[in-house]
Amino acid sequence: MAGTGDEPSAYPRFPKTQGLCGAALESGKSIVVGDVSKDKRYLPAFHTTRSEIIVPMKDEHKHIVGMLDAESDKLNAFGDER
Repeated sequence: MAGTGDEPSAYPRFPKTQGLCGAALESGKSIVVGDVSKDKRYLPAFHTTRSEIIVPMKDEHKHIVGMLDAESDKLNAFGDER
């Protein structure tokens, strides 16, 4: 579920196989997108989003147990540093 303040999400829910989160879930790797308008996988939660980072969170057995998904209204807001 996505939400913030009074602004409704464009895609408040979507299948876990779609979007950038679906791509991170499938690959098991972090995804950093500097300009979401140039990535066909992007499904907008908010119309102001310009960049996004998705980091799969894994347990001690390397199973994905959650996802950290942060979005910014600035281009290239997230780096590749790990």
